[in-house]
Amino acid sequence: MVTDELNEEESALVAVVRDFVDREVRPVVRELELVHYAARRYDSGERADMEAGMAKLFASETAMDIALDAVRIHGGYGYSTEFDVERYFRDAPLMIVGEGTNEIQRNVIARQLIERNRLG
Repeated sequence: MVTDELNEEESALVAVVRDFVDREVRPVVRELELVHYAARRYDSGERADMEAGMAKLFASETAMDIALDAVRIHGGYGYSTEFDVERYFRDAPLMIVGEGTNEIQRNVIARQLIERNRLG
C-alpha cells in the first residue's frame, strides 16, 4: 500500500507505528548486534565480559519492563495463574538477580570501559 493513498486515520496509524519502531525496535536491534559482537569476541578467544554484561543487563531489564507492561495490560488477570503473564512477571526479577545482579553487571561494564580506554 502506498502511503499517499491512505486516509487521515490510516496515515496517523502509520505515523504511530513508525514512531514506535524508532523508539522501541531500533534500539533493541542495536542491542542484538551487541550480543552477536560479544559472541564473536568470545569465539575468537578475546575477552567479552563487558559486552556479555551489557547484553545481560539489557535483556534482563527489558524482560522486566515487558512483564510489568503485560501485567498492566491484563489488569487483575495478570496475577492469575491461568495466564502466562503471571509467570513472566514472577520470573522476570530472577533475571535481574541471577548470573550476577544488574548492579554487579554495571560495575563490570564500568571497570572494563575504564580499563580498555585508559588515557596516557
